[in-house]
Amino acid sequence: MRASSTVPAPIARAGVVVRRAVAFGLTPVLFAVAGLAFLLPGATVSACGLSNDSTFTGIQLVTHTAPSPGPYVYECTNDPSGWLNLWGPLLAAIVLTAAVLGFLLSAIHARAGPGWCAAMGLLALLFAGASFLGPFGPAADPHSGYWVVLLAFVTAGVSQLIRSRRSVREYLRSVRGFR
Repeated sequence: MRASSTVPAPIARAGVVVRRAVAFGLTPVLFAVAGLAFLLPGATVSACGLSNDSTFTGIQLVTHTAPSPGPYVYECTNDPSGWLNLWGPLLAAIVLTAAVLGFLLSAIHARAGPGWCAAMGLLALLFAGASFLGPFGPAADPHSGYWVVLLAFVTAGVSQLIRSRRSVREYLRSVRGFR
C-alpha cells in the first residue's frame, strides 16, 4: 500500500500543486530574479586596499562602464583594472546570458535547457567569485547583487534537478514497468 493513499485528498492535491509550481512556475521566476539582480550593487573593488573604492553592478560590468577604483600604484600586485576590463565583463555576460536564456527556455517549458543554463550561470558566477575574491584577484567585497544571483541560480538548479529526477522515474516506469 502506498503512503500517498493514506493522505487526505485536499493535502494530496496541495502537494501536487506545490510540485507543479516547483517544476514549471518557480524556475522562470528564479531566472528573472537572477537577471534583475544585475541592477543591484554587485561588488566593491579596491586598489591595494587604498581608500578609493569602486562599487559596480552586473550591468556595468557587461557594458564595460564599471568605475575604476582609482590610480594604479606601482607597488600594487593586485591591480583591479585587468579584472574589470577583461574577466569581469566576460563572466558577467555569461551569467546574464544564462539567466535570460534560462528564463526563455523555462517559460516555454523546455525540458533540458533550463537545467543547463542554471549550471552554466552558477559555474560562471562561482568562477567570478573565486577570481575576484581569491589571492590573485583584486581585493573585493561582494554585495547583495552577487548573493541574490547566486541564490537564484542554486535554487533554479535544484528545481531542475527535482524535475529531471521525476521525468527519469516516469520514463523508467513507462519503458520497463519500473516501480
